[in-house]
Amino acid sequence: MKKLQLLGMLAISMTLMPQVSQAQGILKKLNKGLEKVNKTLGNATSKADLATGQASQQEDGVLVYNPLSKAIDIELVGAYGVSTSENFGIVELVLKVNVKIPESHILLGGDAGSKGTMAYDTEGNVYKMVYPSVGHDYDITEGLTVRIVMKGSDSFQKVPKSVTSFPVLKLFAHLNWDYRGEIMFKNVPVAWDVEH
Repeated sequence: MKKLQLLGMLAISMTLMPQVSQAQGILKKLNKGLEKVNKTLGNATSKADLATGQASQQEDGVLVYNPLSKAIDIELVGAYGVSTSENFGIVELVLKVNVKIPESHILLGGDAGSKGTMAYDTEGNVYKMVYPSVGHDYDITEGLTVRIVMKGSDSFQKVPKSVTSFPVLKLFAHLNWDYRGEIMFKNVPVAWDVEH
């Protein structure tokens, strides 16, 4: 009797295996198709944004969406990972900021309601700063490009060292009540354990 049951189960599993394998193949094809569509749409959006002036592109390929461009020029020098354990670390930002209006400080990081500072990895995970609702004040001078290193509590925390890029990084900036908003960077490479 046990042999008959075993043979029956074996026969059923043999008939189901091709369907499972076929379904897995279809899912893989669908995933590849979706990846191509996302890349195409992302590239088309980026090209359109560059053409209309809504975005600028840095030499390293990073796209910058700066709604405060009348008041500041901002460049992301780099996103640098610093190991805190074998598999995780923090990511610090280095920026160059040139202010075009008479202001002596800029608040970077934190948030303002729904707009906030966060980074997304390729798998959709979100990384925030130590105190996501609080930004940090940095000294600036009108007409002078200032290098700003966002580290410590202004860095992104608990980032796996396997993360090598942020497709989207949003940075809240506040100069004054007329000039505040979310600056977005796209296609940001993350360099781990290098001098910056």
